[in-house]
Amino acid sequence: MTAEIPTDTDAPAAMPQDPEIRESLGVILANAPALAAPVSTSSALLPRGPGLSDNINDVLARLRETGEAALEADRVAKCRQGDSGGVFSPVWQLKNADVHETPSLLLAFAKVFGARRRSG
Repeated sequence: MTAEIPTDTDAPAAMPQDPEIRESLGVILANAPALAAPVSTSSALLPRGPGLSDNINDVLARLRETGEAALEADRVAKCRQGDSGGVFSPVWQLKNADVHETPSLLLAFAKVFGARRRSG
């Protein structure tokens, strides 16, 4: 005895007859132009995903490096709380190559930032 397989219970074929699905399809079709923008944007972003995540990882690594430097500087400063080195100590510290780099960076940043504010 072989069982007959009914063909009228095919789920995809029955879907258009379902009033709820027909209503949902109508809403989707009515809003197709509005739905197209986020879909095309996400389609354009998907291939760029690995590059974007690499950029984010690079930024986080730099922030981690900056945070670690700030924590280390805080530890060093706490150890020297009573020893300020006098009034001219900051000037003498500028001769240190490690210290000299930071004010140079800050001054270069200030120049670029100021120029862009004036032009924009």
